[in-house]
Amino acid sequence: MSFDNLDFQICSEIARDGVNFDISGGLRFSFGKIASVLNLDEATVRKRFQRLHDVGLLRDWWFKINPNFLQMNHCHLWIDLLPPSSKQEVISKIRLMPGIISICNYYGNNLKIVICYTDEFELKKQIQLISRIANSENVLRKDIEYPRCVDNRQLTLRDLMMLKAFEHQPMKPYTAVAHELGVSTKTVKRRMKKIAQSKAISIVPRVNWSLVEGSIIVHVLVLHSAVDYANTLFAIISELLSDYLITGKAGKDYFFFQLHVPSLTKLDTIYSMLREQRGVSSVRIDLLLENIQLYETFSNQLDREITRASALAGMHVITAQT
Repeated sequence: MSFDNLDFQICSEIARDGVNFDISGGLRFSFGKIASVLNLDEATVRKRFQRLHDVGLLRDWWFKINPNFLQMNHCHLWIDLLPPSSKQEVISKIRLMPGIISICNYYGNNLKIVICYTDEFELKKQIQLISRIANSENVLRKDIEYPRCVDNRQLTLRDLMMLKAFEHQPMKPYTAVAHELGVSTKTVKRRMKKIAQSKAISIVPRVNWSLVEGSIIVHVLVLHSAVDYANTLFAIISELLSDYLITGKAGKDYFFFQLHVPSLTKLDTIYSMLREQRGVSSVRIDLLLENIQLYETFSNQLDREITRASALAGMHVITAQT
């Protein structure tokens, strides 16, 4: 499909983990914020957004719960497969393992896995199993940091049921959720506003970048030793990559970027540019073939929290019907 730089900028803003959603007022999308960031009028953003949705570039939305709220942790695992491993067989086995959130299938013999866990010992056992499945001794782990949210004791069983009601339809009318739960629309608005302000939730779009002609999506891992100026270094690199940047995240000793580049020839330039930065120790660039998202992992986490809260409240809740 025809895809110009403005389309790319709008998609990039939308893809930044829900930060462009006016969650301070509830789960509602804010075209005005994107218009302000990109110095556009709101009507232009709305028109472009609708076109991107109609052609399937913006496929749908999913509801992400801050793992800190569920007392869980997430980490990246980069894996380099060795012969005689069959890549598709490895992917088929790994996706059946508990706690797998996503599998990034890269060109070549490389994979990246995002996994959630509650216990460090159990995670190490998972990594050992993945290593055996992939016949790989080279597994790189980097923990993912999320903003601290409010103590989950402030969230009631009813709050959890509201989250469940919005889970697969974040833009669902408040009136519909109020009717399902037997509460007032005002109650739903008030509680969801409080939950959103606590940083316990975000709404994340699924962008089908493969529809963009000439699109090459790459993932860039930058390892650094810039402890005292990590924020500054992240800002510098983000600015250097601004022409290609979709999303960027900073970890304790690493940065992870998703880029959209027009050609492979740009990668050498990007690699050299990043390696020249003070404090950067290594740079890894992977070309994305497919991103397998296992959304049921998040759903299962929420179901477990609802079951726990139901038991404490002396209630029986069938989450599949909510």
